[in-house]
Amino acid sequence: MFLSERRVYYSNNCVPFDVAVKLQSMKFEEIENIQAEEPFILLPELTCTSPWPVEFKSSQLQMPTNIQSTDEETVSQIQGVCLNKKECATECFCLITKTTSQTSTSLGTYTVSWRRKWDSDVELPFVTTSFPLPVVNIEHIPISVDLRLPAYGSVKQLLPLCYVIHNRTSYPQEMEVSMEPNDNFMFSGNKQIHFRVLPGKPYNLMYNLFPLMAGHLLLPKLAVNMVRYPGTIDPIVQKMLPSHVFIKPTGKTLSAGV
Repeated sequence: MFLSERRVYYSNNCVPFDVAVKLQSMKFEEIENIQAEEPFILLPELTCTSPWPVEFKSSQLQMPTNIQSTDEETVSQIQGVCLNKKECATECFCLITKTTSQTSTSLGTYTVSWRRKWDSDVELPFVTTSFPLPVVNIEHIPISVDLRLPAYGSVKQLLPLCYVIHNRTSYPQEMEVSMEPNDNFMFSGNKQIHFRVLPGKPYNLMYNLFPLMAGHLLLPKLAVNMVRYPGTIDPIVQKMLPSHVFIKPTGKTLSAGV
């Protein structure tokens, strides 16, 4: 005859941290969809929900083949970070989609190595946890526009601008562009221009701006229209372009006799 003893143990478990994911454009505006061949920002936010501190060792993005980082090497930004309850840490990754015919894609997996922070001399092992990233829609746009400008300017000093227009289609595109002036700047360059952009060949539009006042100023608006798709591309282009630039006041120089 065999005797057996049954014991039941109960333990209280808690979720150590939550992960929320946000997508932003290069203007740091929240977006729901991404655009093919255009960079965007992925922001995983970790919030500690544990009553004990949580220490992070590393993090890693596992991306699908049609998503890649704009940096040559992706480095964990939470290495050595320790969070107490209700504290947050956010990483920032700049990603871009490759040429693809897909209309949606998974952003991959976000993996975190972490452990409970222990006050004693006992070293607890790190645990690896993976979180699936969301599936997002991919918008295929025929034209994209980049604006290259200095980080800031000065009153009544030259501020050069370069608009780079990319044709994402396999056909030449006829473009109509106009620069709408405002009271903040004088500018030199084509106020209205009609041109053709070849597939895979960027077209540069150069303007020279002269700020008339200091502050965080609204830039002159570049209105873009495609002859093939009239009235459809300008709202998309305006979301890509920065709308303001900071202009410093002109400093005063002391005379030699002072």
